[in-house]
Amino acid sequence: MRKLFIKKKNKITLKVKYRITQIFLIIFMFLFGTEIYFNYDYIVFKILICSGYIYTDTLNDLYKDFLKEENTENYYKNFDDLIIALTTSAFYSKSDDPYTYIYLPEEYIQSKNKKKEVAEKSEIKQYDDNIVYLKLTNFSKYSKDFIFDNIKKLDNNNILILDLRSNSGGNLDETYKIIDLFIENNKTIAYENTRLKLFSKQIKTKNSKRLSYEKIYILQDINTASASEVLISALKQNLDNVITVGDKTFGKGIGQFTAPLKHGYALKLTTLKLLCPDKSSIHKKGIYPDIEYKYEDIIDYIIKNKPTPVNNH
Repeated sequence: MRKLFIKKKNKITLKVKYRITQIFLIIFMFLFGTEIYFNYDYIVFKILICSGYIYTDTLNDLYKDFLKEENTENYYKNFDDLIIALTTSAFYSKSDDPYTYIYLPEEYIQSKNKKKEVAEKSEIKQYDDNIVYLKLTNFSKYSKDFIFDNIKKLDNNNILILDLRSNSGGNLDETYKIIDLFIENNKTIAYENTRLKLFSKQIKTKNSKRLSYEKIYILQDINTASASEVLISALKQNLDNVITVGDKTFGKGIGQFTAPLKHGYALKLTTLKLLCPDKSSIHKKGIYPDIEYKYEDIIDYIIKNKPTPVNNH
């Protein structure tokens, strides 16, 4: 009787497993069919180009020009990356968007390494008991860590000289974390305008430690761009002790998202417009300094004179 019960139980178990397998197979076939249906045109195009197009010299030139590859046989290899490269090149010619493009594998590796190399050039100097100098060379995980690791050196000073000259920007999330050190909670620091929605970026952290100064001097020039301009506008429009010195900034009020692809490639795509806390845009406009000063002794000028602006632009 017990053996009969075990055999019956095993039959039920096998039947359940068979049904589950059937269901998964049906779901897989449905998803596979849906994928084929929605990508049918591209699949046909890819097959015909890679296996039937007779002007192979043109294909060879495209692989060489856009992917830096010698490809004379297997046109299926990295074909998708070639199409992305061609498409982003067309975007640039039509929209004047130089920030949307494909990274070649070696370029993508170099770009990640360069972020760290540039961040390592950030520095902190104590000029006297009351003035501290902070140079940020980019906005990345490394530059953010540099600030937080040296927070004690930045604290307990009356004046901060924040040097953003030649800082072309970087990661926005890391920039917001740095801004958090200066601005209290519930303050709007920027807006991100995507195709779907206008997002308000506000300080809402549990960070109880914030840096406070009587004066903050921000050094800027024509190469101060993107995330640097986000930080400048956030501090200028939320604090009343910020003075910008130098030259007009670059004026890059758009942001990009980088997505890794197969075979080491990556796609960098412009996905949002950046707006100041007052919802104004600095794109192709830049930020004028409170005090225009283009000489090499700009740091000594600030330390000796502690200037205040006569009027604002």
